[in-house]
Amino acid sequence: MSDWQDIRVSSKILGHVSAGIYRSPAGAIKELVSNAFDADATRVAITTNWPSFDIITCRDNGSGMSQEKFELIMTQEIGDSDKRLAIDGSAGDLTDQGRPIIGWLGIGMLGVAQICHEFKLISHYKKDRAAFKASIRLGDFRGEEKHYISQEQVPKQPIDVGKFKIEPIDYDPDKVGTYIIASDMRSAFVVKFRESLADNPLPLPSKFSEFLKVIHRARSVKSLSDYWQMVWELSVACPLSYKDEGAFNWNKIEVEPELRKQLVELQETLRTYQFEVVIDGLALRKPNQYPLFDPRLPKAKQTKGKLFSLNKSVKVRGETLKLSGYIYLQYSRAVEPMELRGLLIRIRNIAIGTYDPNLFEFPQVPSPRFNWISGEIYVEKGLEFALNIDRDSFNEMNPHFVKLREVIHSLLEDEILLEAGRGQRKLTAKKHENMQQEKQTKLESLIHQELGDDYALASSDEQQFPLIIDTDQNLVVMNNQSELLPNSKSKRELVQFIAHAFEISMLVPANERREKFYQLLSNFAKSGLL
Repeated sequence: MSDWQDIRVSSKILGHVSAGIYRSPAGAIKELVSNAFDADATRVAITTNWPSFDIITCRDNGSGMSQEKFELIMTQEIGDSDKRLAIDGSAGDLTDQGRPIIGWLGIGMLGVAQICHEFKLISHYKKDRAAFKASIRLGDFRGEEKHYISQEQVPKQPIDVGKFKIEPIDYDPDKVGTYIIASDMRSAFVVKFRESLADNPLPLPSKFSEFLKVIHRARSVKSLSDYWQMVWELSVACPLSYKDEGAFNWNKIEVEPELRKQLVELQETLRTYQFEVVIDGLALRKPNQYPLFDPRLPKAKQTKGKLFSLNKSVKVRGETLKLSGYIYLQYSRAVEPMELRGLLIRIRNIAIGTYDPNLFEFPQVPSPRFNWISGEIYVEKGLEFALNIDRDSFNEMNPHFVKLREVIHSLLEDEILLEAGRGQRKLTAKKHENMQQEKQTKLESLIHQELGDDYALASSDEQQFPLIIDTDQNLVVMNNQSELLPNSKSKRELVQFIAHAFEISMLVPANERREKFYQLLSNFAKSGLL
């Protein structure tokens, strides 16, 4: 067993570390999952020891890591250890199994400091048929240490943030991969997660479909516990496939054939990675589902939407920025759950941050129509130099990010929000048409009830009065253009219904007319006609 050695971190990331690299525990775990993906793992199993949260483990069946590589990462300044040979989309960016390499080793492990003081790492490395066990103690480096670094030192000065020691162990081919055990948990993390269970003590279900049902009923993940929020964030962020049935109900979505083909191919590509993340027994998938079936509505009134393509390749200062993906517009109804509202950027299939409901600071006052939008932007080339060290946000002044925002805003302004307006007008007109048809049906039912089933409704603009009852031909004849009607459409309709009550009451004996008239008005009101 080696002696304790210092962990070295580049001072250029110390400020981020001091502030907490990730905005949530899911961010730290996401990086461990990314490391497993890059190691060609097919399965990552995470346990949290719910509801205690006093130990978290992450085990993958990837290729593992050599002891030498681990020591190099720990001693040669975390933050400068690039996994890749290239970052321009060339073959050097692929794993042995052809997966796009996601990120940098070391940053993810350092991020574990956000939830624990100490963790162990066990790795069985397939290539060398060797194994080791490491213990890592992380300091509480959120304090004053960063203030001792001068501006001149920042680009080059490595900083100690903890210690590690390594022990070689016997290699076991049945245990190939990496196993991380975080047991000395930070009290703030444990207390926060335990307290959030007080109002929402739900354990995870065994099926992802049941997990989504709970969230859809809640309509927002924020109404559930921190634990459920973490699982949701992992399902959004990790390089997973969509659900087996896909993300889109094609029968309810207007989409160009070429875009549909691209999205089907994307879903199939994600499946071919054969990558699974399981947390406390629940196998995760991307949670996207458009449009969401609403059990409160009949089939004919289920929500519909439209998909817009986001295929763009441009040069930015000589470097290629290549984008693909989609933006989904849901007509006149907010996307649910609310955490899917907005736009999400994915680089190498991993989410950067969360869905941005402000649409990357779209230069308009936010409106309800923003809530109708959900989209995933897959960055195939470029933008990586705009990534902040947390791999969860961007330097928004970077030329690639500025161009991406420009492309997105142009599509929103020129197509999507215009279509939202057109769609709303169409739905409003259709809704009005359905309401009129419903009123017509109710009116016919009341007429049949009072006059008999052989009476029918008719219209004519030749008669003077708004309505007459022709007892010879068994017709109720309306003139919606009568000069005796008010100009207001709503008032005209009201007068017509009152005229029905009046004319029908005139058919009964004189001593019964007043009672009949008020009875009919009451019936019309109960049926929703008045």
